[in-house]
Amino acid sequence: MTKRLKVSVLILCTAVFLFAVPVMASTPTEAKDSVVCIAIRDSRGSMIGWGSGFAIGKPGKDIQYIATNCHVAQPTDKYGNKIPCTLTVYFSAAAQRSMTAEVYWKSEEHDLAVLKLPEPTDQREAMVLCPMEKTDMDDDFAALGYPAASMAADVVKFDESDISITRGGISKQVRVNGTDCYLVDVEISQGNSGGPLVNSKGQVVGVNTFMIGEKAKYAVVIDELIRNLDQNQVPFAVAGSNVLQMVLIAGITAAVILVAVIILLVVKGKKKKQEPSPQIPEGHEIPPEPVASAPVPEHNSREASILVAGTGGKLANRKYRVTQATKIGRDSSKCGISFPIDTKGVSAVHCEVEPSGSGILLRDLNSTYGTFLGNGTKVEPGENRRLSSGDSFYLGGEDNRFEVR
Repeated sequence: MTKRLKVSVLILCTAVFLFAVPVMASTPTEAKDSVVCIAIRDSRGSMIGWGSGFAIGKPGKDIQYIATNCHVAQPTDKYGNKIPCTLTVYFSAAAQRSMTAEVYWKSEEHDLAVLKLPEPTDQREAMVLCPMEKTDMDDDFAALGYPAASMAADVVKFDESDISITRGGISKQVRVNGTDCYLVDVEISQGNSGGPLVNSKGQVVGVNTFMIGEKAKYAVVIDELIRNLDQNQVPFAVAGSNVLQMVLIAGITAAVILVAVIILLVVKGKKKKQEPSPQIPEGHEIPPEPVASAPVPEHNSREASILVAGTGGKLANRKYRVTQATKIGRDSSKCGISFPIDTKGVSAVHCEVEPSGSGILLRDLNSTYGTFLGNGTKVEPGENRRLSSGDSFYLGGEDNRFEVR
């Protein structure tokens, strides 16, 4: 193997390895991307209270489970009788993004519960759980949630902007009624129940749960939740548990890239046959073409070489040959053009491009953040927009921009 080839393989392995390893929250502020508001409604649909919760699951995967307190998932009246209710998990009320959840598991003894969403979603990111043995008691900690004070505003969006972060420390670890808890000096109030207590890395060390008077505030040690998640086969991530997985990913990636490079060297110089571009079905209505940013050259549809090139963000300077309908998003198992899993503003399966004559058709696939033409015009879900050479489009934000060539 030549020196140049060795260097190329090393660079490619490093790049793919970095993109393949999901980046989790690394600060309390970034942990807001994992916290939800849980609205409690009675049998008539009236909201009788709310609490907080946080997403649990595997790094880089869509989440389907929410951790919270048992007294949030199953409220009781002043006599201790259970109140029939439904639970709505809000990602953003302003954007009409919410799901009705069911109680998957609960423990009245430890005041913990796990809610299950009807389907996986990319609206929140799974948090990393940090057990007691790995928790530095001298670290800085923060409680995240939707306290009553923050919900008293004139406009409540039930999204990340309403989340409160209060900071403090852990006084000591105590045992309360058979449950391991942290006694904290972090401000906790009504509505914070079920939210995460995180360390300076944004990892969950406890679940905010209750107060005694106005001074004593407690969080259930996360170990109580970890034990029950494991027993109930709920996916979760523990701090420091992904090292072996990362090494395996690196090894497999290196092997795959090495084979790919060898194949490319073997076929280099051979003339590639240009596949004919798929034809648009007769009678299929195409919206008016957007204004091109550069003159559109004339091409025969069977000879045109259609490229989609990244011009900004994490796919800048990358070119993709489009010969068939190709999805773009963060889920590499479903998308031919895939972003790193931690890319902001891009859904798991965001949009689709398809060859059409000398250009492409662009479709939004019900993305969360929207697909836009280069001039800022939004592509509505299910709408086809024809783009020609020189036209551009972007996903979510202008950093994630592509150009047709």
